[in-house]
Amino acid sequence: SIKVSNPNGFVYIDYCGDTAQLYYDGKMCDDNFYNGMKWAINAKHMYGKEVVLVISEYTHDIYTDIPPKHDLSLNDVYVDRI
Repeated sequence: SIKVSNPNGFVYIDYCGDTAQLYYDGKMCDDNFYNGMKWAINAKHMYGKEVVLVISEYTHDIYTDIPPKHDLSLNDVYVDRI
């Protein structure tokens, strides 16, 4: 789970896998297909909510333009305030 204590800025998620989904208060609200870049989400969307991150494992039978370095990993989560 991810806790955001300030609505100003962006949450960056650095992961490897097929896709990632963010659930806010139990509802899937954001998703991302792995593209080799950190996923940036406006912190105001997560502020004051219970946030759960789910990452789906990459399997080699899935076509991607940029295959991930690892099949499944969460490398970093951080907030950059504006």
